[in-house]
Amino acid sequence: MLKNLLTSKKFCAVKKKTFYVRLVNEKEITCDWKLLPHREGMMDKKKEPLRFSMEPTSGSIPSGSKQIIAISFFPGFEKEYQHKFNLDID
Repeated sequence: MLKNLLTSKKFCAVKKKTFYVRLVNEKEITCDWKLLPHREGMMDKKKEPLRFSMEPTSGSIPSGSKQIIAISFFPGFEKEYQHKFNLDID
């Protein structure tokens, strides 16, 4: 669903856009999670400015609870952008 929101809209090149995602723990144990480093960005020799961010980058969700994650997009100029966030969930 978030992918559709990002790809189906045109964004002004200088405006920040923030989406909110809710993580839900329906299990009987606490769920710990963290954002893993983006490997493609680490290997890129050209340093392009950060276009996507996620806050918070880690958390612990008790059983039956929810946590809201903010994903922000900072377009530099009009072009197609793509990014994947990899999470480690325990």
